[in-house]
Amino acid sequence: LPICTALSGIGDEESARGAYECALQLRERFQETLPEERRRQNPLVAASLLNIGITFIKSAQWGEVKSFMESSVQAYRAAIEAGHRGGGRIGLMRALAALALAQWALGERTESINNSREAAERALMLARSNPAAHSEELGHHLMELRSRVSSIGRIDDALSFTEEAIAFFRIA
Repeated sequence: LPICTALSGIGDEESARGAYECALQLRERFQETLPEERRRQNPLVAASLLNIGITFIKSAQWGEVKSFMESSVQAYRAAIEAGHRGGGRIGLMRALAALALAQWALGERTESINNSREAAERALMLARSNPAAHSEELGHHLMELRSRVSSIGRIDDALSFTEEAIAFFRIA
């Protein structure tokens, strides 16, 4: 997948998307060869869906972003419920944040805030376990949530969570 990242990095989103779609097909075929329990735990398809959706963000194709992110969130949730540890939680947090971004752009304010809040809550959990790796991303998710709720006048909605996150930053 480094080629996908490189293509995206130079701004060739169409080629990056094609490479990610190829990776998705390969991962889906690989996943079919796994025993049922391992198949449910495998977050590789979810990661491919996330990556494809991200390529649509850069061209503001919000309907496409939403579709891929909803599928990615569902696949990550299934993998985590089936017992996957590690990167599935990070991927779920990022897919929720990207889904929230698409929903906001599509005017789905309540859904966007709910997913943004969940992404921030998951970022806080990850930052508690590894502050060096996740504190910056937590800060980003908090700012996104604060921006969304304040733009519609619902600042109290995020107040207690924001206070909890600030307490974390004071300790970290």
